[in-house]
This record gives sequence, C-alpha cells and structure tokens, in this order.
Amino acid sequence: MTERIPSKSGNADDAAATEQCGLCGSSTNLIRTPCCGNWICNDESEYKLFSFERNSCFRNHSRFTLCGAHFAAGHEGDWKDCEQCREDNMNTEMYVYFGTNEYNFEVLPNPPEFEPTHCSDCGRVINLGQEGFTLVPGKKYVCSDCMDEPIPDFRKARDAAEPDAEEIIEDVMLDLDLGFDELPVEAIRTIQADRETYIPRLIECLKEATELVASGSAPSGKAHFFAYYLLTEFQVHEAWPAIRAAFALPGEGPFDLFGDMVTEDTARSFAVFLAGRPDELDEIALDCNINEYVRWQACHAYMYWVRDGRMAREEAIQRLKQLLLTAIETRDMTLATGVVGDLYDFGPAEVMKEIRKAYELRIVDEGFIDRDQFQESTDKGEAHFKWELEQCPPTGFEDTVDHLKDWYCFKHENTNRSDSYEKDFLDTGPPSPEFNAASWENAYVSEPIYNESPKVGRNEPCPCGSGKKYKKCCGKS
Repeated sequence: MTERIPSKSGNADDAAATEQCGLCGSSTNLIRTPCCGNWICNDESEYKLFSFERNSCFRNHSRFTLCGAHFAAGHEGDWKDCEQCREDNMNTEMYVYFGTNEYNFEVLPNPPEFEPTHCSDCGRVINLGQEGFTLVPGKKYVCSDCMDEPIPDFRKARDAAEPDAEEIIEDVMLDLDLGFDELPVEAIRTIQADRETYIPRLIECLKEATELVASGSAPSGKAHFFAYYLLTEFQVHEAWPAIRAAFALPGEGPFDLFGDMVTEDTARSFAVFLAGRPDELDEIALDCNINEYVRWQACHAYMYWVRDGRMAREEAIQRLKQLLLTAIETRDMTLATGVVGDLYDFGPAEVMKEIRKAYELRIVDEGFIDRDQFQESTDKGEAHFKWELEQCPPTGFEDTVDHLKDWYCFKHENTNRSDSYEKDFLDTGPPSPEFNAASWENAYVSEPIYNESPKVGRNEPCPCGSGKKYKKCCGKS
C-alpha cells in the first residue's frame, strides 16, 4: 500500500491537479513515488499478475529501476552512488539497464561498460532488459526463440540414446516446468519416489526463478511452483533460505512466482520450516520491505503452532501482543492490521487495551476487521477460539498431488473458458446485497485462476462486498 505524500504547497490531491507524471505526462490520479518523491501515475492496480506487461508507470519505476530497488532494499544514501546496489543487482548489463531505462526520472551517470549477453544455444545477442530469456542448468542465458523450439523434437532426440542419470533428472524437471494446464502427476510421483536425488534440483530451480523475478524477468515454466510444494511436503529444512528469499522479494514479487498461493498456503509452510524458531517468524512479520500479505501470513502461522501443540495459546498471544506494541510504536499499519486479524482468532480479552490503542491511532484497517467484530470474538471467548482451530487447515502438505489436483488450472475441461467473462461481469454490475458464498462459486473471477470453484482466503476481503474479512462474513456459513 503506497502512502500518498503531500506536496510542499498542500495535499497530494491539490498538487496532482497541476503536476504531471514524470514518465508519461498524465496529470490525473497522481501520487508520489515512495523512493524518490516524484509525481507518478497511481496505476499499479492496472497490472494483471502473470501478464508481465509494462503498462503501469508506478510499477515500472518501482520494479525496473535502481532507484526503486535501492529503496526496496533499504539502502542508505543516493542510489546513484550506492556500492551495495552495484554488488546486489544481477550482472552488469542488468545494472546498467535498471539505471538508464525510460522508467527512471534521472539516469545513472557514467554507467559501466559490459560485454553483450549471447544465447547459449544459437549465439545471438540477447538484450536482457528488453527481451524474454531464461536460465537453463548447465548453461547461462537462453533466448526466447530457442526456448520456443518444439519440445517433442527435443525428447525424440534424447530418446535416441540411452539417457544417463542427469538427463533423466532434467527430463523430469522439464515435465514439471511444463505443468501449466495439467498437473504433472507423473513427474511429481517420480520425485516423491526418489526425493533425495531431486531435492538439490528443486532448491536450485526455486533459486533461479527468484533471481529472474528479482531481475525484472520471469520464469518460463512452473517448476519452481511445484518445487515449493514438494520441498514443504518433504520438510527439507535446508531449503528454507531459498524459500525465504522467494517470499522476501519486494512488491508483487512473491505473487509473480506463486500467484494466489501466497494468500492461501504460505502460513502452512512457515509453520513447518520455522517450528521452534518464532523469532525468525517475527522477523518476517516486522520487515516493512516484504509484501504485506506475506507479513500477514507470518502472523497467521502462530495459529498452526497452537493447534499442533507446538506452542501454548498464551505464549502465542503474548508474542502477537509484542508485535502489536511494535506496530503501535512505529505506526506500522500493515503489521497492526495483520496482528489484530490473527489476535481476533484467539479471542484474547487480555490484549484489549493494546488493541483499542491501535484502533484509536487508526493503524488498523477497519475494512478488514472493525472494533465491533473484535469485541464479538472476545465476548464469545473459548467457543470462538475452538471454532477458529477447527477452520485451520493441516500444517504443511501431506501430498502435493492431492493438494493441487482440484486447482482450476489443472482441469482440462476448464482450460477453454470464454474470453467474454470480463464483459459478462461488467454487464451484470457489482454483487447484489443478497450475494452469498453459494453464488460466489458460480461467479466470474479475474485471472489467474487455480481452483475450479474460486477459493477465497480466510483473511481476504469477502467477495460479497461487505468490507469484512471473508472468514468473518460469508465464510462463517
């Protein structure tokens, strides 16, 4: 959530009437960038996840410039002189691109020279900042043309010779990477049967995908998505640094990697990997550079630990209370909203003083949970807490195939949906007051879609339009 920064002469709305976006020249719906304070279009909502379009001035500046990266990483000083930015940011070509492209308000002076990047297959020059590419194990960069070559021909050539162990591993990983419209059950079962062989490759592909998103590009396949679930299923604790790095990507980075899974399943994996290490969980919740939904999921992991008997209810409440006190001290609205939302689940009368303070300071988003709702949970006490425990899904994932098999994008019969769904929705208008959870199952929802019946996260706004959390509204029925 971007803060609107007042101009020197008045508030943001007044200034926006005379100022222009420094990138496209528009003079309507402007905000200031949080990194450098320049006026820019307030258009981040126009970007659709997984489209990778460059159609948002705000997103282009925050995601594809050194200025935005410098701010997101919390570096000190001017980005143009920052040695840490130079060390942290990909290769020299991408560093120069991020510092000199058209999404900057000012460009990097005296950019360093660099050797052009060549495709490891065909040898042609790849413009890393403008073209699609991917990283392939054992190679470096592969251009989009070579990645588009027919896969069946590739496999036919491989089948002509007896494959060695490494080729078999890469073939299985390739099947995993191609799991767009159909769940790659055979590849997943192969990995489950020989997990020790595949664990290093699963960790590697997750790291590679994270590096691509961090550089402003995108993974060409979905192997990293399944790697996350399999590594959580196997409870591979040495994979935690790679998983944490993926969820620590700034802005929409985690959603670029995992889609709506971020709001669905993240707490379940955090509860697995950080069991017995609550201080590390709190570090994620406290980190303002991490996506707000990821921070909220960190707070929610406490419910799993209590349900599993790993932590006493009283200890979980006290740790959430300490997070809330920090949010009050720092006026961190994202943290306060997430903590209050999860304290609601516990119905803790002993924290009401701090919760009232947070509401008085207006650092809790009452669109997610208002004071009356919280008081209601406290009044119900133990009954409400037991109900919340019953709604809490299992920690981790017992079987990746069983967990993902009903997701929308893996159902053949649903891959040819009509492209007119957006028009149909616009024609019918917003949900009626009578809109309920049953009608939601038949409603159109925006891409990307995974479940055959659209699944709303318990802590997300209810689709009926009430402004309440789903679990506090239609999710109760």
